[in-house]
Order: sequence, then C-alpha cells, then structure tokens
Amino acid sequence: MNDDLNQKHTATNRSLDKAFEILEFLARYGIPLSPPAISRKLNINKVTTYNLLRTMEYHQYLQKSADGKYQLSSKLFELGMLFQSQNPATRFFESCSYSLLKKYTMCNLSLGTFGNSMKGVYLSVLGTNESFVTAGTPFPLHATALGKVLLAYASPEFQNKFFEQENLTRYSSHTITDKILLKRQLQQIRHNGYCILPGDLFTDFYCISVPVFVSKQKFIAAISIRGSESFVKENKDVLLKDILDMGKHMSTGMNYLPLFVSSEEI
Repeated sequence: MNDDLNQKHTATNRSLDKAFEILEFLARYGIPLSPPAISRKLNINKVTTYNLLRTMEYHQYLQKSADGKYQLSSKLFELGMLFQSQNPATRFFESCSYSLLKKYTMCNLSLGTFGNSMKGVYLSVLGTNESFVTAGTPFPLHATALGKVLLAYASPEFQNKFFEQENLTRYSSHTITDKILLKRQLQQIRHNGYCILPGDLFTDFYCISVPVFVSKQKFIAAISIRGSESFVKENKDVLLKDILDMGKHMSTGMNYLPLFVSSEEI
C-alpha cells in the first residue's frame, strides 16, 4: 500500500503540485495576497512562487492587482460551468426536473455528487432556493439528505476513510454526530433506497433524497427535493413517490437496470 502511494507521489509533477496548492490556497483564503505572503504561508521557495504566479497569470487563472497581489480569476469558474453544462447527469437532471418544479413551486430540486475533501458538491440547484446554495457549493456528507445517500451508497473503502478522518460537526439539533448512529442510519437508507431528513443543515427545511445510477449498476450521484417542514410533512408520500420515480427515470435513461425501490412498492 505504501509503495503504491509513493509511486503515485513520485509520478506527479512537483511544479504542478505547487501550482495547484497555490490555487487551492487562494480559493480558501479569499483575499488577494502578495507573492512573499504566499511563499511564506505555503513554505514554497520565493523564486518558485514568483515563477508559478506569473505563469498562472499569463494563462489567466490568476489576476494581479495594481499593488502586486494575486487572486483567482473567473477562468476556473468558467471551466466549472463548462463541466456542469457538459455533464450528462446534469443535463438529464435538468430536463427531468421541469414537471416536478411546475408541480411543486415552493420546493427546489438538487443534484449532488462527491466533491473534494470528503464533502459533496451541488451540480445543479433548481427552483425556489431560500438557502442560497448554487451549483459548485460544497456540503457536508453527514448533515444533508444528499450527502447521506452519497455516503450510504459509497464504496466500503470510501466509507472507512470518511469515518476515520472526519469529525461530524453539529449544524443543528437534528445532526447526528455519533459515528455508530450514523452508520446505522446509512444502512437503513441503503435498505430503503431513499433518505427523508429533517433540517440537519438548514433547520427550516425537510429534504427527501434518492440515488442515481448509470450502466453496470455504478452509483454516481443523488437527487433531492426540499421544502418547508410543514409542506414536506403534509405531502411526504406523494413527494417520495415523485422523487423516487425521477431517480428511477434518470437511472434507466442512463442505461441502468434499477434495483432500488419503486414508488409502487412504498
């Protein structure tokens, strides 16, 4: 195992590693920084830092202000939007969402998948959006219906890594922070084929989420419908039926032979 990790490390380009480290650091830091500050905070040689910054500025991944400080440009956003628009799951999700959005005008529909750093990421958010999340927004896997479906259907290797590395931050009184209880909940979600969740992250909302698969029974994403607590409680059965049917339709449309529960089996 260690040999494999070492091979992966030595196979990377060290200059590119440092360039990506700078990009990710600037994205997290959120304000423009001077080359010496970047060099100092990341412990990268000053000459190397200057060269990498100039290269990324030349390729328009960074912008340099009049005072010599660097920040991200819009190019990464543009590439992200291209990924979103060209992703077949995103396109199919948005084409399948029209009828439900018309039926449930006070709800929103979301498509999410695995992101970086043991988090999920929204690929698309449509409809009423009072929580102001957008495509590209990360979310905690343990505190959202989308995230719990992703975790429930993730590989055992991913689950083990998640539970070894992650602290389960409490976002509301509904958030499960006990790893044993969360594992039990994930087992139940996988058994049921869906997750109905009170406001773990956004306390005023209830959410229902189901998995989406592609060919050869490969799990790729989850979709959800979210609305106010009162609306979801009053309409739980029909909402569950509709979101299960949408998940099944997306999966079969991407050549998956569905194995999870259909609305007729509720």
